[in-house]
Amino acid sequence: MNSRRLELALKKQRLQLQCQAERAALGEYVAGLSPVFKVVDTTAAGLDWVRKQPYLLLGTAVAAMFMRPRLIFRWGMRGLSLWRLTQNLLRR
Repeated sequence: MNSRRLELALKKQRLQLQCQAERAALGEYVAGLSPVFKVVDTTAAGLDWVRKQPYLLLGTAVAAMFMRPRLIFRWGMRGLSLWRLTQNLLRR
């Protein structure tokens, strides 16, 4: 029975060392992705801010409409087309 315990202890130690090596490798891999995560976090924070300031966004859109209506219409149509495309792709 004592040899069985020793065998299990050695197996446990090998598994712990393997887990430690895998954690280190994963940490190196994720460190390379940190700029991507920063961009995503910044974008999410910006979207949250816009959601909390709807009147500011609306006021900016109205002011832009009076300044350059054709440009706003053109970009609005592009945005609508892009939104429809993404909705169609997500449905599939």
